[in-house]
Amino acid sequence: MIDITKIEHVHFIGIGGTGMNGLAQLAILNNLNVSGSDRKYNQHLSPFKELKEIGIKIYVDDGSYKFKKNTLIVYSSAIEKNNKDLLKANKNNLLKLHRVDFLKKIIPTDAEIIAVTGTAGKTTTTGLLGWIFDYHNLNPSIYCGAGILNWKNNTNIGNVKLGNKKIWIIESDESDKSLLKLKPTHSIITNIGNDHLPKKELINVFDKFKNQTKKISHDKINNEVNSLKFESNLIGKHNDENIKTAFSFCRKYGLEETRTIEAIKLFKGIERRLEKISQKKSIYLFDDYAHNPMKIKSSIHSLINISYINKVHAFWRPHGHASFNQGYNELNLVISKFLEKNKGSFTLMPIFFDGGTIKINKTSKDLYNKLCMKFKNIYYVENYTSLKKLFFKIVNKNDAFLGMGARDPQISIFIKSLGEYEN
Repeated sequence: MIDITKIEHVHFIGIGGTGMNGLAQLAILNNLNVSGSDRKYNQHLSPFKELKEIGIKIYVDDGSYKFKKNTLIVYSSAIEKNNKDLLKANKNNLLKLHRVDFLKKIIPTDAEIIAVTGTAGKTTTTGLLGWIFDYHNLNPSIYCGAGILNWKNNTNIGNVKLGNKKIWIIESDESDKSLLKLKPTHSIITNIGNDHLPKKELINVFDKFKNQTKKISHDKINNEVNSLKFESNLIGKHNDENIKTAFSFCRKYGLEETRTIEAIKLFKGIERRLEKISQKKSIYLFDDYAHNPMKIKSSIHSLINISYINKVHAFWRPHGHASFNQGYNELNLVISKFLEKNKGSFTLMPIFFDGGTIKINKTSKDLYNKLCMKFKNIYYVENYTSLKKLFFKIVNKNDAFLGMGARDPQISIFIKSLGEYEN
């Protein structure tokens, strides 16, 4: 049994990851000494620059970091067994915890836990719930997979908040089944679709999760709530479902509905979840984390249905070979239907390689070759220089330009750079 109060130092391998950077912040907020390493480390990029601002020393995970004796290593399922920092930690017989086990150590055993999971929408629903509960002056502690825009700024990533340690709202990961290590007081399942795990397997995982829930287990929106209309800054049918999911849970929980509706109206959204970056020359720029067929479909169709947008031009940088291959046929169908309905375009980029072990089967170039046999408004570019040239060639006034992808930090940087141009 590891007692983190007796640990002198905590080191996070892969500290730049969406779940890991939040845990590192929680560790600092719990007065622990913290360091981290990451293969993508760049002191000028988020979240590294914000983590450094709060006193975390970060290194490239090349095995050069000198571990202190009483150091606890925190890792995720994304860290390969041959990671040099992990190998060094094993050699030095250091204590190790998977990220969900570390989160469990941070949360008091008698705390009330509201755990949100699902194939899509869990980050937005977690962030919205955290904002609503805070608006009700309940001061919850929050662990979310991306920045809540109401709290995000140049020094705050905005994805965690340490408030009342007796009530936690947390995003729970189904991709590696680590959510099954939790036994929450309340659980919310947003939806089920193919992503990291086949849908049939996910159904079993979520059923087990519901059975481990002590009180409220919410996974359906009733007809009465479905008929309600909410004033919100969020765009799209999928976000409407996220809002109704959060509202339904808050109603079951017993929160005052008028104040909940006020909170929904004031919620600014989540970083990189159909985030409107800028509007220059009447061109609408959006940044989105969409990385599987279900999420890509939701994002692009949300923009198609906006009356003031003429054409939607989307580009996507796939984030991994395994997930790309698993969703290949569904991706072909989703993009085909988009190109049939929309006068804009869809651009594919090479699959982002972030290091580690890969098995190459189909590539994004293969998908492009298949689609261009039928469509003229499909493109493929190797890099952002070529994408920028394409942008100025095909995007016009009153069009939307949407960037999608999970791991490549250059997606957001590129979209923001377009918002700065002047003709």
